Amino acid sequence: MPTRSVDLFMLCMIYLSLTFSAKLTTTSAMPGGSSGTTDNAATGTTITDNLTDLEMASETNTTTPAPSAPSDLSVQTTSTTANLTWIVPDGDVTGYFIYYGLVSDDELVKVNEVPSPSTSYKVDCLVSNSAYKFAVSSQFADVESERSDVIKANTTLTKPTEIDVQIKSLSNVEIQWTPTDIGGGAMKVENYIIFWSSIFGKENTSVDNTYCSVYTCTFYITADWQPNTEYEVNVAPESLTSVLGDVSDAVYGTTDFGPPSNVTVASSTSSTMNIIWNSPDIGGGARVIEYYQIALDPVDEDGQKSFSTSDDTTQIEISNLSPNTQYTSTVSASVVIDDKVGAGAPSEKAFGWTVPGSPDNVNIEYRKVNTTEVEVKFDEPQNGAMRYESRFVAAHGVEKRFSSINSPIEAFNLKPGETYDVYVRANNSAGYGLDSESQKITMVPLPVVDLKVENVTDNFVSISWNISQDDFKFDSQVVQYTFGNNSKLDVIDNNTFSHKIENLTSGAEYLIEVFTVSNNVRSEPRVVIEVTELLGVLGLRAESQTTASIEVTWEAPPARLNFDNYSITYDPSNTDFTAIIVPAPANSTNITGLNPGTLYKVSITCIGIVESDTMVKYLPTSPCPVEQLEASATSSNSVNVMWEEPAQGGFYGFEVYAVNGSNLIQNITIDTNTTMTTELDDLTPGTKYTVCSEVVFYGVSSRPVCQEDTPTNPAPVTNLLVPPVAEENVVDISWSKPLIGSIDYYAVSFENSKGDIEENTTSKLSYSFNAEYGEKYNVRVLSVFASLNSTEEPATTVISPDSVKELKISQNKNSPSTTLDLAWIKPSGNGDEIQIEYSNSRSSETETANFDDSGSTISIEPGYNYTANVKVISNNLQSETQSVQVNSKPNQPQYVVIVGVNNLILSWEFPNGNYEGFIATCEGQRFYVDKTEKSQTCTGLNPNSQYTVDVNSWITDINGAEETSLVKETSHATGSASPAPANSSVELSSDGKQTPNAITFLLPEDTFTDKNGPVEYYAVYITLADNTDKTTSGPDLTRRDSCQNLGGETKECVSLWYDVRELDTNSRRKRSFDDPVPNPPISFIIGNGSKSISPWNESYINYKLQPNTGYRVSVAAKTSNDEMTATNWSAVISTNLLNTSVAVLVGIIVIVIVVICLVIIGVCICMKRRRKSSDSTSEEEAQYVDVLPMEPRTILLSDFVRSFEKMTPRELMEEYLTLTKVGDEKSRKIADKSCNKNKNRFSDKLPYDETRVQLHPLLGVTGSNYINASHIYGLSRNREYIASQTPLSQTINDFWRMIWEQEVTLIVMLGPPVDKGEMVSEQHWPEQNVPMNMDFLTLQLTTEKVQNSFARRQFKLEKSGKERIIVQFHYHFSLSDDFDETEIPVLMDFIALVRLEVKRKSGNGPLVVHCRNGCGETGTFIALDQISQHIQNKSLSSVLEIVRQLRQDRTCMVESYKQYLLLYKSVKHVSDNPYDIVVNDNRDENEGQAVYQNEPISEYDV
Repeated sequence: MPTRSVDLFMLCMIYLSLTFSAKLTTTSAMPGGSSGTTDNAATGTTITDNLTDLEMASETNTTTPAPSAPSDLSVQTTSTTANLTWIVPDGDVTGYFIYYGLVSDDELVKVNEVPSPSTSYKVDCLVSNSAYKFAVSSQFADVESERSDVIKANTTLTKPTEIDVQIKSLSNVEIQWTPTDIGGGAMKVENYIIFWSSIFGKENTSVDNTYCSVYTCTFYITADWQPNTEYEVNVAPESLTSVLGDVSDAVYGTTDFGPPSNVTVASSTSSTMNIIWNSPDIGGGARVIEYYQIALDPVDEDGQKSFSTSDDTTQIEISNLSPNTQYTSTVSASVVIDDKVGAGAPSEKAFGWTVPGSPDNVNIEYRKVNTTEVEVKFDEPQNGAMRYESRFVAAHGVEKRFSSINSPIEAFNLKPGETYDVYVRANNSAGYGLDSESQKITMVPLPVVDLKVENVTDNFVSISWNISQDDFKFDSQVVQYTFGNNSKLDVIDNNTFSHKIENLTSGAEYLIEVFTVSNNVRSEPRVVIEVTELLGVLGLRAESQTTASIEVTWEAPPARLNFDNYSITYDPSNTDFTAIIVPAPANSTNITGLNPGTLYKVSITCIGIVESDTMVKYLPTSPCPVEQLEASATSSNSVNVMWEEPAQGGFYGFEVYAVNGSNLIQNITIDTNTTMTTELDDLTPGTKYTVCSEVVFYGVSSRPVCQEDTPTNPAPVTNLLVPPVAEENVVDISWSKPLIGSIDYYAVSFENSKGDIEENTTSKLSYSFNAEYGEKYNVRVLSVFASLNSTEEPATTVISPDSVKELKISQNKNSPSTTLDLAWIKPSGNGDEIQIEYSNSRSSETETANFDDSGSTISIEPGYNYTANVKVISNNLQSETQSVQVNSKPNQPQYVVIVGVNNLILSWEFPNGNYEGFIATCEGQRFYVDKTEKSQTCTGLNPNSQYTVDVNSWITDINGAEETSLVKETSHATGSASPAPANSSVELSSDGKQTPNAITFLLPEDTFTDKNGPVEYYAVYITLADNTDKTTSGPDLTRRDSCQNLGGETKECVSLWYDVRELDTNSRRKRSFDDPVPNPPISFIIGNGSKSISPWNESYINYKLQPNTGYRVSVAAKTSNDEMTATNWSAVISTNLLNTSVAVLVGIIVIVIVVICLVIIGVCICMKRRRKSSDSTSEEEAQYVDVLPMEPRTILLSDFVRSFEKMTPRELMEEYLTLTKVGDEKSRKIADKSCNKNKNRFSDKLPYDETRVQLHPLLGVTGSNYINASHIYGLSRNREYIASQTPLSQTINDFWRMIWEQEVTLIVMLGPPVDKGEMVSEQHWPEQNVPMNMDFLTLQLTTEKVQNSFARRQFKLEKSGKERIIVQFHYHFSLSDDFDETEIPVLMDFIALVRLEVKRKSGNGPLVVHCRNGCGETGTFIALDQISQHIQNKSLSSVLEIVRQLRQDRTCMVESYKQYLLLYKSVKHVSDNPYDIVVNDNRDENEGQAVYQNEPISEYDV
């Protein structure tokens, strides 16, 4: 081949290789469509230069010009993508390259080629909330243009996730989502925008991030949503600069139907109820109401009933109900979706009654006074009634009603003679019921009055009468007359009031009775007895009567007969008679020796040759007067008159009247002989009357019996003026005299609220009295006449309370930030309470104190100026307000100190309450820090030096001065720096005590100092002498090689570590930075075979050295800082030449010394274990290089048990009583708040504020962060346990919220649910496979295994799609005072099983232990668990200190002496029955059951 051809061939090959190399330099595709990191522009230039060289060498020369760069690059970003667009440059373009990267990156990532004509590209898989930069270049053929201008853009915030919509009502929709992960970007989430839309439009609202916790955001939409409508909900984050992040995926929710309205019980019977309602608003949804559900619930009974309509009708009739029962009814609309019933919102409750049944067996009986009163008796219906009502309906429609709560019903004021239809009804509380069947009754009509004989002959008798009332009802009248056994009657209409009885037998005695008749019911009869005349004398009558005589007169017969005498007979009984002879012509005689009040039959016959017809008259004697007449005033215009019936004789009625002077004021006729009392009305008040009563018998009155000077009550005073409220304690009252009548004086009385009464009399019309402040008085003024009082004119006056005196306010000495003390002098008089209103610039609260208190303590917020207004309240009146001002001390921030070598960083949390800023102090330096800042750095400090620091908040007090929080200075040391350089003026030197295998050298005094912090360790480095490059410098401190291979691969190594932390420093002078303390001289032996431990817990052996070999040594010092400083290498120190005989002798000596040392060490160890304190060691011991590790302070288990067995019960009791006051000083204010009291099972078992478990608060629910549970200090970490009371029914949700929030995976429940027949605790978990829903949590029991002494349950707890497995161990026996000691082995097995489960569980959640009160049994279990850990960890176990620490965390832990004794006896049980737990990691189906193996344990295991 010609030479030129070869050259061209070589040039072409070079060109191809360069081109291929350029292709290879571009990196492979990067994530998200981006490509490698090589700058293609530079590569392109190189290729072009090579081509130019080739063109110069080649005969065929071609040049491709570079295209122009694209322009107008723009970008639109989301959280993970960027959409780039640009304008095509001038000229030809075959494609584009995309460049992008973080703003902080130096180089941009190059994306694979984008073919033309596309002018856009999407970069994905970007990091959200990050700043990026972008550029684009164009390409033509293989030539790339320059890049466009770089443009910067931020990716947005990521979209929220796990959106959940809970529609609780149309105006309460709960939205939950997981907060946006902001990554590492600069943008923060300022707000979230919630979007919701429906067919009715779109709406949104902005929610700030205060509604978010670390894991969950929760917000409640209170806007009114349309019923039966599907809503779409999205959530997007928004930054502080109003940049909207990615919108979440949509979630959907459909609102329920609205509630039906106007639910009404339209009608009801005793067993049915007809309910109607209006249809609800169905909104804009497609669902229609398919039927309604009705819930009917008896108010006073159990047993709710449910009914449903067959379609969307808006009424229902419900049957088979109980009579006379009140029911509540609610109606909800229902729809069936996917074979599931969806119910709308229930309506408001409607109340309705069923009607009681009707009464049976109605019977009407007349009362004693039978003209106007009856009793209605009946059988009560089933379920009774609220009230029974009888209706009396007259024929003309007038109706009377009477009622009673049971049978019988008394009816009165009925119309005599009226016929009534009677109905009885049993009514419910609404007044509805059913009538019984009608019963008829006719009232007895009134009798006639004033019946008298108008005329009598020998064959007829004429009578007349009147009726007592013009309007009483009767149908007819009957006159019945009887002679012997012969009786006849005449019926007379109801308008005739006289009658002539004819065709009578002459001289016969007739019993004449007159009745009124109504509906065949007769009235009581009115009776006269009359005898028809015989022809004889005329006009026989009584001229006058006394109680023992009747003077009779007569007229001679019309035709004088020839007779000499009259024969007069008289008798009271118609059987025996007495006759007297009166000679003619006399026409009168006085019949004596008669009985009072007796009707006598008096007969007179003319006696001559023949007897005339006998004339007969019935004449009465005068009745005896009344006995024991008494009259007394009953009111100001009436007098009650009472008497006893006459001592003997008959009577038919009484006349009662009152006389004032000669005026008859009132007269009452009583037409019955059974009434012995009456009222005289219409009398004048304050007047004395003569009251009389006369007995009436057959129209004849007795002598009057009278009581003189009978007064009526006086009239009351008028115009009584009493001030309703009196500002001062002197009260003036006045009045006017009565309008009528007389008075003697006035009686005035004042009764206070205690029942104390002050009474006085006066003749004036006014009165003043001294009253007590704050008292209420009932004032009465009475008129008095004849020792009688008028009616009361009561009035009330209230005296304003007195104000407190010398009111003072101050900060509480113990709690000046949260408590203010008020003091005052008690006001005079009385009061209900003292009201304290205290306020700051943003809130106001009111508290009350007892009236007898002289001060009060109020809880306030820190850092506010407070105004306290104090006033006395009595009878709803207020005293004058007393005001004082003071500020509360601001709260001190809780701060931590971050220690640096030359600085201390004070970092704190914002305290609660008000503050204007912070003051940070560092050893006298004072820094004012803005209230928005949370840290201050104190710089320029010396290393490992003690400084006093403090952080305080401050405010401007009410006087304009600076008020700071309580000063609580703490002392902190800066960190240690690496040790100061070794003193170059001193050298390490041998002390001449070399052996063939060891050398000894001295670290001189003042080689190192503690200027930069105390030296904790010395490391002794060694190297061979022939390592000549080590003559001046020190060792390589980055290496810590062992000396095992010294001389081989290892050139220098660490022979031993010397721990100087345990050296006695008590006698050393105090270190300072400017005057550091030097090290003492220390002698080191290298090569003695001892062991040492490095600061990093590495084990080193001080290997023997080679005989007759030169070594160099260096000592490195280490402070708490991990850096070390070393001396230079020493001069050569050589081991001795090995002497065999000497070596043997030395070996023997060494063996003896080692044995002696071992004995001494053993004795020392025993002594250490029996010493009470091991805080210091002697200086000589501190100088040993091979210092043994410090043993933990322990006590032999056997010694522990022997000590316990020697204790008397009294000594053990006294030890237990030292715990009585532990924790008493701790605050329990949160647990004692009114909103939390119902969450505590016992009022004296409350958690301390400082250790209580705090729940995440629920929005708008006061006290929702409280639960009766406490964090308990453990052996492995501070919050190893939670001690809690077993949940109440109202705290079950709170308990499982605590389990979730505290990440608990293991629960121990102690004691049975029922103990001694008493329900100890409610079951707070569901039955197996029956989920229990609680707010945002769902709990399900998955497995349950029950054994004799305990049960093991496994639960699945879910929230927002996340779930956890919770294990519960339930110990069946109570650890109370009656615990059976024989159960100790079972108890200890149970505790070991729980501890095994704790070790197996992953996660950091605490162990929850709970019993009834969360103290006694819970404390006993935790104490035994800690004792068991002590035994397993071979450390000191102090029962007293364990219980003391428990009580520092929660009150009353290990509540009783017997529980305390149980702790000791359990330790003794472990001593007598030693065993250990062996874990079988190969679990079988009985997961959680520990496998035990009895093994003896060491005496040092306690």
